[in-house]
Amino acid sequence: MELSSFLQQANQQHGDRDAVVCEETHWSYPDLAKHATALAAGFQKLGLKPKDRVAILHRNCHRFMQAAFATTLGGQTLVPLNLRLDPATLGEMLKDCGAKLLLCEAKFATLASESAAKAGGNIRVMNVEECAAADSRSFKPHQNSPEDIAQIY
Repeated sequence: MELSSFLQQANQQHGDRDAVVCEETHWSYPDLAKHATALAAGFQKLGLKPKDRVAILHRNCHRFMQAAFATTLGGQTLVPLNLRLDPATLGEMLKDCGAKLLLCEAKFATLASESAAKAGGNIRVMNVEECAAADSRSFKPHQNSPEDIAQIY
C-alpha cells in the first residue's frame, strides 16, 4: 500500500483521532492530510516534478511526517539525512542522490546551507513551513504506476 493510500484510508477509519503527536502539536488524520497536501502543492509551485528527490534534515516529528506524505502525494522521493553527519558528508549524499530541494528544521538551517553548498549543485534549502503552499485547492496528486516501487530513498 502506498503512503498516500494509507493516509486516505486512515482518515476515513480514524477521523479526528491523533495521527501525529510531537511535543505540544497534535494533528488528527485530516490535519495531517491537509498539511501534507499543502506541502505537496508547495513542491509543485517550486517546479518539482515526480521522481525528483527531496532531501530532509529534520527530527522525527510532525513536519517529517508531513514531508513523507507530501512527497508521496507529489510523486517525489524523500531522502532522509542523518543530522549527526558533517556538511561535507551530507553534501556528497545530496550530490549523489540528485536532490533538488533540501527541507530542514529551522535549528538545522546552517548545517543544511553548508551541506547544500558542499554538494556544489543548485539545491534549494527551505524549511517545511515556508515551502507549504497557502492554497492547495488546485493540487492534483500524482498517480503512481506499478514501476514506482519505492519513494523513500
